[in-house]
Amino acid sequence: MKLLDKVSARWGGWVLPLLVFALPFAHTVALRHVLSAAMLLLGGLYCWRHRPRDWPIALPFLAWSGWALLSATWSIYPRETLSAWWGTALASLLAFYTAYHLSAGRAARMRMFIALALSVVILLLMSLFGFRLLQPDLPIPAWLYHYPGVGLASTYAVLMLPLCGLATLSVGRRLQLAGWLGIAACLIVGAATLNRVFWLAAALTLAVLFLPRLNLRRAHGWLLGGVVLAGLLFALAGVNQSRLSLAQQGDVLESAMHSLQQMAERDPRPQVWRAWSSQVAHAPWIGLGYGQAVPGEFLRSARVTDPIINDRLTGVHAHNVLINTALQTGVVGLALLVWFFAALLRAFWRRRHEQQALAAAGMALVVALLAKSLTDDFIRDGLAIYFCLWAGFLLARAREPVRA
Repeated sequence: MKLLDKVSARWGGWVLPLLVFALPFAHTVALRHVLSAAMLLLGGLYCWRHRPRDWPIALPFLAWSGWALLSATWSIYPRETLSAWWGTALASLLAFYTAYHLSAGRAARMRMFIALALSVVILLLMSLFGFRLLQPDLPIPAWLYHYPGVGLASTYAVLMLPLCGLATLSVGRRLQLAGWLGIAACLIVGAATLNRVFWLAAALTLAVLFLPRLNLRRAHGWLLGGVVLAGLLFALAGVNQSRLSLAQQGDVLESAMHSLQQMAERDPRPQVWRAWSSQVAHAPWIGLGYGQAVPGEFLRSARVTDPIINDRLTGVHAHNVLINTALQTGVVGLALLVWFFAALLRAFWRRRHEQQALAAAGMALVVALLAKSLTDDFIRDGLAIYFCLWAGFLLARAREPVRA
């Protein structure tokens, strides 16, 4: 029995860092499935030996995962639904509780953050060397084979922000410096993608992370917040201007405001959301079946005439996690997903006095994923596993007793 404990502790301390390192990169699906199977084995071994009583947010997590699995019984593509359930719902659940129970100890934590640092550095190098090539409408060069794509890269960069920011709130100055460098690297990775939503998500994430540390009653707190907000707005305007190739004359402020106006007018997402939300009526309560590709395949097989749904780009999915969830699992599934995120936020919120930095990082992580997923659906596949892994890790550290 002691041998089993050593195996689960030792390998659990390596499987999680390997996932942290590998998930942000493309063409690692096989490795992800192997590591997910290892998580299932190690998690089951740990539960069999220790029978832990501490299962935070277990009811909403199991309810959402179970409903997604149940939807395979009425899905018109049950194999797609089961595949999506294994790769997202089950794997995310395993990642959360494996990280929660098997990431204790200084060595395991160090390996997690070393893996994070390595992945940030590699993404930064890819972004710097391919800065002018990483545009949404251009193909990825062959030498950037493992680059995840502009949408995924910007989302991973946002999720990495609260993790790097956690280091800035530590005691050691070296860790603080490493954290600030990590935040700068994440911002560069996001800027290279020309993703406009990245800057809004980054602003919300950093606000949730750092605002509890600022004394906004003082003038310098308001000044700092205003400078950061203005900088992010100008960055957003600059990215949009570069993306739309607008040749504008005039002062900087006028150009920035015009660029923001052009972004609001040309963005096709509101039309896409209206088109897809009108299709929820096909199965409003239970949905068409879990899996991002299921609603689109069903609607095309039903010969829906809407040009947006039949388009090669906008017909993949609704580009909004709420609409996608309602299409796949109905109002019931949407309510369960909202319950899960609310329970996770509440779990971090309850530790805001005892573990302020960890609680703020956990809430910022949730805000980061939701902010990015409101204009796309990133609660799937590797991103969902990555999020749940770090959420379980941070929650476990936040729930540890405070040393006197």
